[in-house]
Amino acid sequence: SMSSSLIDQISMQDSYTLTYVNSITDKFNALANSKIAHTDITLTVNNPDTGKRMVRSCETNLGDLCADAYRKLLGTDIAFVNGGGIRADIKQGDVTYSDIISVHPFGNSACAIEVTGQQILDALEFGARAVGVSENGGFLQVSGITFDIDSTIPSSVKLDDKSMFVSVNGAYRVGNVKVGGEPLDLKKTYTLASHNYMLKNSGDGYSMFAGSKLLQDEVKVDNQVLIEYITQTLGGTIKSDSEYANPFGEGRIRIILDKKEPTQTEDGYVKYQVAGEEITEVLKATSNVSPEPTVSSPEPAPSVQPSPVVHIHKYKKKVTPATMKRDGKIVNACTGCKKERTAIIPRISNVSLATYAFVYNGMVKTPKVIVKNRTGKSLSQGIDYTIRYESGRKKAGRYSVVITFSGNYKGTVTKSFVIRPKATSITKVVPGAKGCIANWKKQENETTGYQIEFATNKDFTDGVLVSVRNHNITSKSIKRVKARVRNYIRIRTYKVVMTGGEPRRVYSEWSEPRTVVPKK
Repeated sequence: SMSSSLIDQISMQDSYTLTYVNSITDKFNALANSKIAHTDITLTVNNPDTGKRMVRSCETNLGDLCADAYRKLLGTDIAFVNGGGIRADIKQGDVTYSDIISVHPFGNSACAIEVTGQQILDALEFGARAVGVSENGGFLQVSGITFDIDSTIPSSVKLDDKSMFVSVNGAYRVGNVKVGGEPLDLKKTYTLASHNYMLKNSGDGYSMFAGSKLLQDEVKVDNQVLIEYITQTLGGTIKSDSEYANPFGEGRIRIILDKKEPTQTEDGYVKYQVAGEEITEVLKATSNVSPEPTVSSPEPAPSVQPSPVVHIHKYKKKVTPATMKRDGKIVNACTGCKKERTAIIPRISNVSLATYAFVYNGMVKTPKVIVKNRTGKSLSQGIDYTIRYESGRKKAGRYSVVITFSGNYKGTVTKSFVIRPKATSITKVVPGAKGCIANWKKQENETTGYQIEFATNKDFTDGVLVSVRNHNITSKSIKRVKARVRNYIRIRTYKVVMTGGEPRRVYSEWSEPRTVVPKK
C-alpha cells in the first residue's frame, strides 16, 4: 500500500547538495550580473506616469530600440517586434546580461522575409485591432515605418477559431503608412525583419506571413540581437539626447482618439496621441477654404495640407533616491516646455538573506541576498544595489554581508550569517552510583569543545548546562542529574571565534536527546 502527505517544512538541508547548487548559482549570477552597456535613460515597458503596461497598446522607447536592433542587424526596410515579446524595463544605469534576458527571455531567432505592401498593411491592422479597447500581445513595435491608428473606427479584422488572421472585412483603422518617409505601396515588395515566432510560425496569429520568401533564417537569438545593437551600433551607451529619450517613443505611431469632420460653417478637429502627447489639430470649415486657382497648366497644382508641428520632449531627469524609511521620486522635466513628469520610487521594505545558517564542510558560503520594495517587487543587483561579502566564509564563525544601494536607491544595510561546526551525538548514557556518565562521538573539525544539557522534561525548560572545553574528550560524569526520575540529555559542539574583538561561541545544532534514570 502507498500513502502520501504534504511536506511544507524542511528542517534539515543536505550540505553537500546545497554547496553544489550554490556553486552553480554563483557562476550563473556572475554571468547574469556582468555589465554589457550603460543607459542614461530608462527604457520602458510600463507607462512612467501610471506604472501600467503600455508596450502592448502603444509605442515605447524600448519598443523602438528592439525593433531598430532587428532592422539594423538584418539590413531590412522594416522591422516588427510584438509587444508581448518585450517583457521588462531596462532601468537607467548599467545594463547587465540579466537585464537583456529579462527583456527577451524566449530565445526567438532573428529572420528576414520578403513581403508585399498589402501584407504589411494587414499586419499593422491585425496588430492594432485592440487599440482603444484593451491591450494585445501582438501589438507591433516598429522600425523603418510610421502610421496612424484611428481608434474611432471599429476593428473589422476576421479571425479563425485559433485566433489566426483571416482578412479585413471593413474599413482599415490603420492609415497614413509610410516606409522610409514614402507612402506604402500595396503592390511593391519590401524586406521585413522580425523573429521566427512571428515570420515562420505565425505566432500571435500573424498568418499573413506564412509562406513568404525567406531571405535570412534564424541569424541570431533575440537577446543577442539587442546586445549587438547597443554595444556596436550605439557604442555601448544609450544617451539621454538620443531618439530613445522619450519613454513614449520617437513618434512612429500616431493614435487618433477622436475626430469631427468639418462642415461648411463649423470647424472640425482631429485629436490624437503621439510620443506621449495629446494634440488637437483643427480642420477648418469648408466655407473658409479658398477654392484652388485656375491655372493654365494641363494639371492643377497639388494642394498640400501643412503637417502639424509636434513638440518632441527632451527630458532632463532628477532623482531623489528611495531609502529604507521613505519613498523616492524621479522627476523628468522637458528642457523645452518645462513640463514635468513625476514617478514614485517605492521605499525599500525588505533586505534579507535566503540562508542565515550553514554547517561547516570546508566550502565557501555565499548566501543569496533578497531585496524588495514596499510593493513586493524584487530590486536588481548591479543596478539597484551591490553586495560585499566578508572574506573567508569557510570556517565556523559569523560573517557579514554589506548591501549598498545605488541608482534610484540610497543607504547601506549589513546582514550576518553563521557557519556552525558539525554536530555530534550521544552514543550511550550509563547510570552510575551517583548521577550518570554520558559518552559521545568525537568531532575533530572546527570544534573547540562540547556543551551538554540535562533536564527532567523533554522540552528542556528546566535544563542545566555543562561545558567540556576540550574537543578530544568524549565522556563526562554528570553528578547533578536527579535520582530515580527520567532525565533527558543532549549535546552540541561549539567553536570559539573572535567577533568584534571578543571571543564568542558558535554552536552546532543539538543532538537527539537520550534518557537515563539514575539510581541515586
